[in-house]
Amino acid sequence: MISDKQEALWVAGLLATNNYRLLRRVDLSKWVFPEPEGDIKSAVFVDVETTGLHHGQDKVIELGMQAFDFDARDRIVGLGPSYQGFQDPGMPIPQKITEITGITDEDVRGRSLNELEINDIFGHARLIIAHNARFDRPFVEFLAPQTAEMAWACSIQDLDWEAMGMRTKSLDYLLMRHGLFHEAHRALDDVQAGVALLGEDDPDGKQLFLRLTKQARRPSFVLTFHDTPFDWKDSLKAMGCFWSPGDDGQIKGWSMKCASAEEAKACHQHVVDQLGPVEAILSRYNALTRYKHEDLPNARETLKPN
Repeated sequence: MISDKQEALWVAGLLATNNYRLLRRVDLSKWVFPEPEGDIKSAVFVDVETTGLHHGQDKVIELGMQAFDFDARDRIVGLGPSYQGFQDPGMPIPQKITEITGITDEDVRGRSLNELEINDIFGHARLIIAHNARFDRPFVEFLAPQTAEMAWACSIQDLDWEAMGMRTKSLDYLLMRHGLFHEAHRALDDVQAGVALLGEDDPDGKQLFLRLTKQARRPSFVLTFHDTPFDWKDSLKAMGCFWSPGDDGQIKGWSMKCASAEEAKACHQHVVDQLGPVEAILSRYNALTRYKHEDLPNARETLKPN
C-alpha cells in the first residue's frame, strides 16, 4: 500500500527533474471549493452517448449528468447530484458506436432512463452545459422537453481555447493541458471531467467557468449571405465565412460569426464594397436559443446593400 506521503514525494521527485509531466485522474471527491459569496445557483453538465449523429433518427443509449453549485462571482463552490443511466434504443447498437463508447447491446437491453431523477436535476438548474452543445442539446431536449426553454452553454464554443494556446478542443486534450485525465466516452466520466475542467484556472488565474458564463450571457450574431454568385466562394471563405447548408431551419448560404450587430453590418458593407451588391440576414441569439436543433434566433434582420 502506497501512502499519500510516499506518492507526494515520488511526484515531487519526478517534477524536480523537469523531464516529466504528470497527469492527475479526475476525482471530484477531492475537490476543495472556495467559500461561496452571495446567492448560490445550480448548473448541470450533460453528455449523451447515441446510436449515431442525427437527432431526428438516432437514439440516446446513455445519459450522464453532474450538477454543481456556483456563487454570485460565478465560481464553482460545490457539487450537486449526479446521474448515469442506459436506455435500450430498440435496435442493435452499430459496431462503430460500441467501439467508440464501449457500450454493448447487453448493457442497454431492457434498460430505461429514470425520468423523475433526470427532471429533478434539471428542475434545480439555471444553466445546462455540454462539451459540444450543438450535438447534445437536441437529444436532451427530446428526453426532457423542459430543457428547450433553459439557458445552455458550450464548453467548446463558449471558451476561446485558441486564445488560451490550445491547439484542439477535444476534452481529452484540454484535460491533458490542465494536468488531468479521465476515462473517455462514457457519459458520467465525461461530464465529471467537464466539470473538473471548468474548475481549472485560465491564463489570467480566473476559473474557466467564470469565463464560460461571461461569454454565454452575451448575445451572439450570425451574418448569412444567400443567393451569392458561385465565383464569390473563395473570396467569402477568405473573409472568414463558412457554408451553412440550410439544415434544421438554418438559412442556406455563406455565414460568419460576429461579435456585435455593428460588426456584422460593417462586414456586410465590406462584402458589398469588395464583391458587389448582396442582401444578408443578420440573426441574433442568446443562451436560450443557441445550439437548438432548429435555427430559432431571437431576431432576424435583413441587411440591404446601400
